[in-house]
Amino acid sequence: MAEIFLSWKFLFWVVVPIVFKCGGDFLERYRPQLFAKHRRNLIIAMIVYFFLAIAIPGMIFLYAPKKEQTTLPVATHGLEATIQEEQAAKDFFKEPPAPKKGQGAGFPDFAK
Repeated sequence: MAEIFLSWKFLFWVVVPIVFKCGGDFLERYRPQLFAKHRRNLIIAMIVYFFLAIAIPGMIFLYAPKKEQTTLPVATHGLEATIQEEQAAKDFFKEPPAPKKGQGAGFPDFAK
């Protein structure tokens, strides 16, 4: 759950708009002359921000490198592929070699 609040999506779509809104309300209430003077700039800044909030993640999504295939391909070459797949499965499920004498479970012997 905590990952959501630290993600860029949450920052882009929730935190920054709230800051914009609170900042605008603060200026309108406590500094009306400043708000009136910079109202147009605030509106332009919000429009530019929301454009970037859509464009930047969109560009990342479009141009990010694609993930590699993580599943085994289906055999299409007949018997040779089936034999290779069986051998790969046997190798995958084979037990790891036993540790050599004097070696624990793969940890160095610090007692020496």
